[in-house]
Amino acid sequence: MINERALIRKINAWKVIDSTRNVPESYTDSGGFWRLPVTGPETLEAPFATDRQELERLGTMKANLGLWPGEGVAHFYQPSALILGKLDRRLPAADRALKWAKDEAIPLVLRIAGGQAIVSDHGVLNISILSAMPDDTISIAQGFDLMAKVVQEAFARVVECRYGESLPDLSAVIGAVPRSYCPGDYDLSVNGKKICGIAQRRVKNAIGLMGYVSIGGDQAARARLVREYYRRGEANERFPASDPEVMTTVNEALLAYDPWAVPVTVEEFKDHVLAVIGADQPEWQ
Repeated sequence: MINERALIRKINAWKVIDSTRNVPESYTDSGGFWRLPVTGPETLEAPFATDRQELERLGTMKANLGLWPGEGVAHFYQPSALILGKLDRRLPAADRALKWAKDEAIPLVLRIAGGQAIVSDHGVLNISILSAMPDDTISIAQGFDLMAKVVQEAFARVVECRYGESLPDLSAVIGAVPRSYCPGDYDLSVNGKKICGIAQRRVKNAIGLMGYVSIGGDQAARARLVREYYRRGEANERFPASDPEVMTTVNEALLAYDPWAVPVTVEEFKDHVLAVIGADQPEWQ
C-alpha cells in the first residue's frame, strides 16, 4: 500500500464537475422545522448518478489502458433533500418514516455510499473525489483519513485567509462526534461541534471519497429533521441521537470566535478544496 497522500500527488489531470448551480433555498418554518420546495427525483438523483458513472469510467480506464491514477474527478453538488444511507433501511418502522416524509413533502434520496441520514441544501457543500485505483492501493481507513484531511486543510485555508495565520481556537479536528447525525470516526468538528462527515464508495479499480460540509444555513433545523425521521421510524440504539447541540456550520464556528467574521461562501470553500488537492488548472464540466 502507498501513503494516502500519494494518491492525490499521483493525479496529474483533474476533471471538475460543478453541480451546485440554481439550488433552491431551504427555510425554517414557524415551528423551527426544515422546509424545502419539492424537487423532482431526477434532479435529486443526478449527482449520485454522476458519481456512479464516473467511478465506472475510471475503473474501466484502469482496466483497459493501464493508467493509474492519471486522472482524478472532483465533483461538487448540493442535492436539496434528506439523504438516506443504506443503514436507514433497517429502521424498525422504515415504512412509517418514509410515509411521514412523503406526507410532509420532504425530498428524499438514497446515496451511493454507506452511512446514515444527512441533510443537504443550499448551505451544504457535498464533495466527491474520484480516482482509478487498484483495490489494494490504500486501505478503507486511509481513504476516510485522506478525505477528512482534504476538508481539514480547506478549513485551515479559510481561517488563514481571514486572519493571516492558523488559530488553535479555529481548527477542524478529525474524530467522532457523539450524538451527531451520521456519526463516524472521521467526522470533522470545531470546538466539539460537527461541521463535516465522510463517506466512501469503492468499485472495481476505482475509489470515491465523499464528504459533506455544512457551510451555512440552519444546522439545528437539519438536525431536528433527522431526529424526527428516526423518531417516526422507531429508531433504536443503532441509530444516532441527532442532537442539534453538537452540530454547527463553518460560518457559525467563525462567528462564535469573531462576531465580525466575514461569512464563507460555498464558492470560496470549493476553491480551497481545489487548491488543497492541486487542481489548479482543471478541466471544467
